[in-house]
Amino acid sequence: MRLVATCAAAAAAAVACGDNDLPQSHERSGSRIRAMYQVDAEGDRLFHGWYDQTLDRECVWSAGGDPRCLPAFEETAVFLDAQCQQPALERARAVPPQTEPPLPAYLGVRRSPCAERPLLELSALTGAVVAPLFVWSLDASAGTCRGRAADYVTYAYYPTGEPLPPETFVGGEVANLGGGRIRTRTVVGDDGSLAPIEAFDTELGASCEPDLERGCVPAAAYASIAEDAACLRPIAAALNRCEPPAVIAHTRSDTVRLYRRGDVFTDDPEEVVTIFDMSVFITGQGWSCTERQAQVIAGRTLYRAGAEISVDRLAQVADRTGEGRRLRPQWLQAGGHRAVYGYLDVAEGTTCSPTEVVPGVWHCLPDLRGIWRDFFYANATCSEPLALGFDYGEHTPVIETVRNDDGTWRPRLYELGLERAPGTYFWTSDEGCVPYSDGEFTAHELGAEVSIDRYAPLALVTE
Repeated sequence: MRLVATCAAAAAAAVACGDNDLPQSHERSGSRIRAMYQVDAEGDRLFHGWYDQTLDRECVWSAGGDPRCLPAFEETAVFLDAQCQQPALERARAVPPQTEPPLPAYLGVRRSPCAERPLLELSALTGAVVAPLFVWSLDASAGTCRGRAADYVTYAYYPTGEPLPPETFVGGEVANLGGGRIRTRTVVGDDGSLAPIEAFDTELGASCEPDLERGCVPAAAYASIAEDAACLRPIAAALNRCEPPAVIAHTRSDTVRLYRRGDVFTDDPEEVVTIFDMSVFITGQGWSCTERQAQVIAGRTLYRAGAEISVDRLAQVADRTGEGRRLRPQWLQAGGHRAVYGYLDVAEGTTCSPTEVVPGVWHCLPDLRGIWRDFFYANATCSEPLALGFDYGEHTPVIETVRNDDGTWRPRLYELGLERAPGTYFWTSDEGCVPYSDGEFTAHELGAEVSIDRYAPLALVTE
């Protein structure tokens, strides 16, 4: 795994080392991989993603210790040969054929089930269609390649060319930038780019997800079995080929308990062990705790839960709002790491997210609800349909997408109109036409149409 020391990575990135003032949650363009932004009319910049200037395509940094900035691809586990070396796209034939979606430029193959090993094997589609008698499916976890009859009546099969060398795509090294306990796991690109990925808890040795109520919650392997009849000592399974989990999680009732990884329970597939199954939820009783005799699957190890991690030991998280003329970034702050979750639209007083409303047209939209044009009616026989919007507390407009005569699409937004008093009916397959009486959410008729330009238009630019 290409994980470099924090200070070494900082030196390579031409930044200082030693405290949380490092730009550990900020992206930076490189000589080939450039940062992309959504920019509003006031000049506020919202990070969008990455652009590979050589390939002339957007790209996303793969996870793992040998990351690459990969263009959009469709993952496949289907092959045309018994060794699973000739990938193919298996796609259902569209009816009618002219509705067939465009083919992806690349297919990706995941040969390892391990999160720390990236998907690097990409191949370009040839565009041809073949009609094989058999195809084979790769199971990366089991390492098997199993054949089955091809169904070329239902599916079309598209082969690829040779796998592209990893050097086709810009690589990098993974570094934990910053100081203190919570740092930012970052890709330091070979071309000088900086791509923040996630928060990393150096005390627990695991990536973590900022949660305002619980803290920075570490990534964990969830246990579905235990070694005791009270189901208080959980056991988690891991593939021997992969890095073992640093943290084990255990769900009982509505509580998730966290533990450090303990010692090995067993890795011997010949050994018969007594375990207790916690994987079934029983109504009125909670999770099961059923004794079973079992053997670990070959190639896997069962780990005991070690010392419990107190919730009080999780790193604290704070909610922050940054600067901007109209659109201000909002993020959860854990140590020196920040995870942007939206933008405050000062003009509207709501949180919004960059949204492609139709191809090539972006706006920063709040969480708009859809319009119900089915199921609701104005009479007791359910013969007079209604178009309704519902207020879930935000009292924001409602939205739908309509098709134009030329086949393109456009959004239509409406204010919430008059509240529907008694006299609204709902159709159910079980009871037929019944009065609508959900007191939690209010139903509204559609009000005046709203221009999409009410919400900040955004222009996509590459730095």
